[in-house]
Amino acid sequence: MRILVIEDNRALRDITARLLASHGYEVLVADGGGEGLRLWREHGADLVLTDIHMGDMSGIDVVREIRATLPSLPVVVMSGSSNDDDLKLLRATAQPGSVALLMKPFLRDQLFATVDRELQGGPPAGQP
Repeated sequence: MRILVIEDNRALRDITARLLASHGYEVLVADGGGEGLRLWREHGADLVLTDIHMGDMSGIDVVREIRATLPSLPVVVMSGSSNDDDLKLLRATAQPGSVALLMKPFLRDQLFATVDRELQGGPPAGQP
């Protein structure tokens, strides 16, 4: 299974990619939304894990682009924000139940549980 990690924080991107690879996933990485969408279009992915706040393109914009082409693709959005703005944005963008929210900082087991659940089609944690 291939996971695309889109995160503009290099340290978090690298750690997340290493953790997912150690869990048996093939991992593609992008440092922003534009690059992430390009990689997704060129190589595909079974799941997209994206930050919500990035410099070039927000995770919400990434979700919109993906949903326009492939509505059923599992997407996990990472957020370090402690307010409800991220949830409001996700509700406005995604169909109910189609996007999981993973709050940063997260533990390795939280990452694995969220990704595994989304790939198996279960109810997402942090569902908007």
